[in-house]
Amino acid sequence: KPSGLEARWPSGVAPPRGARPGAMVFLSQANDCLCGAFAGVRRHSVSAGKPGPAARPPAQLPGSTELPARLAAELQAAGCSNNHHCALAGVAGPILAVLLGAADGFGFDEGKRARLHIACRRELRQLARVVGPQAASPKALGWASVGRAARAEPFETALGWCSTPAVPTYGVGVQLALGVLQEGDPARQTATDLAWVFRLLCARARVHDHKQAPMIFAACNALCGSKDVGERLERAMDLGMRRNRSESLNAVPDEPAGGGLEGSAAGGGFEMMRQTSAGF
Repeated sequence: KPSGLEARWPSGVAPPRGARPGAMVFLSQANDCLCGAFAGVRRHSVSAGKPGPAARPPAQLPGSTELPARLAAELQAAGCSNNHHCALAGVAGPILAVLLGAADGFGFDEGKRARLHIACRRELRQLARVVGPQAASPKALGWASVGRAARAEPFETALGWCSTPAVPTYGVGVQLALGVLQEGDPARQTATDLAWVFRLLCARARVHDHKQAPMIFAACNALCGSKDVGERLERAMDLGMRRNRSESLNAVPDEPAGGGLEGSAAGGGFEMMRQTSAGF
């Protein structure tokens, strides 16, 4: 007879090592949270306008497992036109916010922070290729008539917001880096629950962490552990930034070599994120 955890995990997919029925978050709750992120964008699609140059972060997002659905819906309401990207950013965004907050807690300089943003973009784009409808060809998704900047905009907006306290898990990352957050703190537990939500997304899509999003997976492993979380988050970021030098975005469909991702992180896109952060 399968355990409660195995009964809720996707059929044919083994639960991650260390997952226990009494630990972290019940996967039925994670499944509701994941589905909410994809449903939330549909509820807001009618009122969404055209994306602006720099959407301001929402005034308040919930520090609970409702965060993925709310973040996805806010991205759509801000004018992000790709519903699937909004939903994916809603699920991955809270984990990226932990990393971006930890980077500020560790005192990353501007250059190192820019490299971290490049790694975040790369892993989001790689996940978009294999999770959900983005696994189809770009033409089937109507990308042929959409420019590179418009396609990347949901991720750009999400990373800008996740670099500020507007996303509650950003503060968790700062405190973990400073070593002032206790294991039993409710905010710490919420970050762990959200890491399990992301793991569920990838398990259902049968995503391999070492190929698609090693930095985000390493961050989830750190959040689901109990020792040296800050140090493990720093190692996760180092892993992502090292891959900036060893991997090229040429493998991403419909993206010419030398596309706008690196440039936007080192130039205007990164400056936009810094200006957004200054408001908090």
